[in-house]
Amino acid sequence: MENIKKLIQILTRIQIISSIVWAITLIVCYQILGESYKKISLILICGFFIEFLLISSSKNNLKKQNAKKEKG
Repeated sequence: MENIKKLIQILTRIQIISSIVWAITLIVCYQILGESYKKISLILICGFFIEFLLISSSKNNLKKQNAKKEKG
């Protein structure tokens, strides 16, 4: 159970760091490329949401496993 809690903490940290990196990447791309390359910004936003959802679903699965182990 402690391993699962540690994994959840690690995934939370990864999610925070990943969000910061994606935000910096979006800002830098917007500053360098300007408004003329909106498609690249949309691709980056989609990539961020996909990664965010993958990490969130992994955390939710671990939480469910942890709850089952605590009950059973």
